[in-house]
Amino acid sequence: FLIFVLSVISLGVYSQGTPVDLGLSVKWASCNLGATRPEGIGKFYAWGETRPKGSYSSFNCRTYKKEIGDDIAGTQYDAARVNWGGKWRMPTASEIKELVTKCTFVQTQLNGAYGMKFTGPNGNSIFLPYSGYKSDSEIYNVYSYGYYWSSTSRNIYSARSFTIGHTNDSRDERCDGLTIRPVCP
Repeated sequence: FLIFVLSVISLGVYSQGTPVDLGLSVKWASCNLGATRPEGIGKFYAWGETRPKGSYSSFNCRTYKKEIGDDIAGTQYDAARVNWGGKWRMPTASEIKELVTKCTFVQTQLNGAYGMKFTGPNGNSIFLPYSGYKSDSEIYNVYSYGYYWSSTSRNIYSARSFTIGHTNDSRDERCDGLTIRPVCP
């Protein structure tokens, strides 16, 4: 059995999350894009870009000051769709609002990582780690706050994001590196 588990891990079967039904309009992934465990931070992405990079600024952001649509869910600009395939995609701003308004949530730890546990109306739950964000080549607020992209644009400079751990701080410049928690139907 142990050999089988090690083989499954080495084949990358755990390289994407599994869908968790919280009793909402979409299922949420069990882990962040680029993570292998629910408590893993995963990779940072500029909004509308599908690959992580070493530095995040307005000078190297491909979508900064560009019109690419009001919502990029399921498009070539959706990092979840491009990296995980299938029906996985970035959550819309309204789906994030649904997560926050229809679930109960509590700050907690999972395997030593701080974050928020969201429990849906049906009793199932997901853990979102405090991932921080990346600007230039520095990571800020890691283990204190979690910054997650939605697929919804604000304007050519920014997009809607979701911050856990603090309600008054938001990172929404398209050029910042934020994490993504994918969803599927």
